Amino acid sequence: MTKVITTLTEENFDTSRWRIDRTALIQFDYFYTMIESLFVSDRFNLSEDCDAKILSIGLGGGTVTSFLHQIFPRMNITVVEISGQVLNAARKWFGLLEDDHQRVILTDGITFLADRAKKGASYKAILLDACLPHFASDLVCPYKSFTDEDVLKNIATLLSKQGILVVNALSSSRRYANDLCSYKDDKPYQYLVKKFNTVFGHCERQKTGSPNQIIYCLHQSAMPKLRINTQQFLSEKANIITQKTRQHN
Repeated sequence: MTKVITTLTEENFDTSRWRIDRTALIQFDYFYTMIESLFVSDRFNLSEDCDAKILSIGLGGGTVTSFLHQIFPRMNITVVEISGQVLNAARKWFGLLEDDHQRVILTDGITFLADRAKKGASYKAILLDACLPHFASDLVCPYKSFTDEDVLKNIATLLSKQGILVVNALSSSRRYANDLCSYKDDKPYQYLVKKFNTVFGHCERQKTGSPNQIIYCLHQSAMPKLRINTQQFLSEKANIITQKTRQHN
């Protein structure tokens, strides 16, 4: 999200030069739910010193990983994106930062998963945010090929024993319920949970303030209780960073 521009001038007329606030998230948007879902397991360290190894399949504008990179600067984040155009847009328009703690690899996600699984890599969290660029399929997010058995097994292999998988799910169904933020046809989401449950001990899904739903899975059979107020922690850290940024500008 960009900083609010109150008055357009010759200096700020070029929108590509607007400063990005990487800590700004809409609380009820699916981006926020994806981030909050990372911490449903109390074994994931909710601290600014968290140095967890994170893998994200799919970049988009880099909203989720940029937020994590800003709030948890010691996290080791690898993003896999298949489209060079998407990567260039994230750099130009969304202020994507790439450094020793956040890198983007331009390659096919399924190929990357298979390669890393063979090499014995391990991640504390895997974000699956790979979506079709259109609504021609019933399942927009994730790509249906990511639900193939071999791909799911590779994801499970890469996820550490105490890790968590977070999936952005979106159906293209046009049959809306009374609440415009939810779909009447729930079958695509039920299908996804069933598929992921074939390789994970426990999966749940959560509705968001948008048509997207978030599915998260753990290897263990029961979901640990969250001991820390994640929303409060993230909000406080974001406010502190925003204040520091303003003081330096």
